[in-house]
Amino acid sequence: MQNGNVLKHRGEGFRMWLASVAFVLAVSAVMTAPMGARAQSLFGGGELIDAAVENDFDAARKALLRGANVNQRDGRGVTALIYAAQNGSEDVVALLLDNGAQVDLTDRYGNTALIMAAANGHLSVVQMLLERGAFVDAENQQGETALMKAAAAGNLAIVSLLLAAGADINRSDYTGRTALAMARDARKRDVVDYLRRQGAKE
Repeated sequence: MQNGNVLKHRGEGFRMWLASVAFVLAVSAVMTAPMGARAQSLFGGGELIDAAVENDFDAARKALLRGANVNQRDGRGVTALIYAAQNGSEDVVALLLDNGAQVDLTDRYGNTALIMAAANGHLSVVQMLLERGAFVDAENQQGETALMKAAAAGNLAIVSLLLAAGADINRSDYTGRTALAMARDARKRDVVDYLRRQGAKE
């Protein structure tokens, strides 16, 4: 019986060792992968989201042809469209929209593709999203809109485009700050002057 117990304990120890080795190898594989692939491995994205993260039009097209869900979210609630808009991938954004991507889906923080494109200065993507029906005054969980993000970033061209599309110039976030206040706080003088000329209230 004693020998049997010894063998049993040795067997359990061996299985635990194998499990620990497998875990280490899995973590190593994730940590040595490219950043885009690593993010998706950690946050549960699929091949379409991987393609959007990597700005890979061909991979995105192939994923859609294989039946990928164009509106799938990863573990952080981010869609392929939001990633593509954030990255300024105009061709991927167009591909996704042409294949039924919902333009105003949000991530877990309430950010839409339009908000992320505006925040990151991607004028052509902002224009495309607006042309495809994006809600210009969509707000995230802090009450921030695309206009506020563009103003804070000092992107006058995007601010002008959003206002032309009907953005509310005096809308405020949940702390009471408007686009003008954000531009002023960020010392974006040209945006501040432009917003004032367009009728922004102090």
